[in-house]
Amino acid sequence: MRRKLDNHELKQTGLWDSLTDGDRESFLYWAYVQDLAKWYILFHEGEKGDEVFVLVSGKVQLLQDVGENNETTVHLARPGEVLGERLLTGAMHYN
Repeated sequence: MRRKLDNHELKQTGLWDSLTDGDRESFLYWAYVQDLAKWYILFHEGEKGDEVFVLVSGKVQLLQDVGENNETTVHLARPGEVLGERLLTGAMHYN
């Protein structure tokens, strides 16, 4: 289920203090909350991107392919962290 992010949830992410009033308004206009199943794949490295993710609750494991069908954890994201943020700087693909 997908729904709009509200001020209260944005405040809980830790991003609130780093945003101007205008940034908050814009962020809330575009932001949605979506509950995802365990092991849901947000994106693959190198894939064309069109969404930036802010973790509101839970954890997201960032994995990197190390060959021969093996992966290694490169980061464990926690609430308040932004994923895919390079897209905000004009990048076209997830890194």
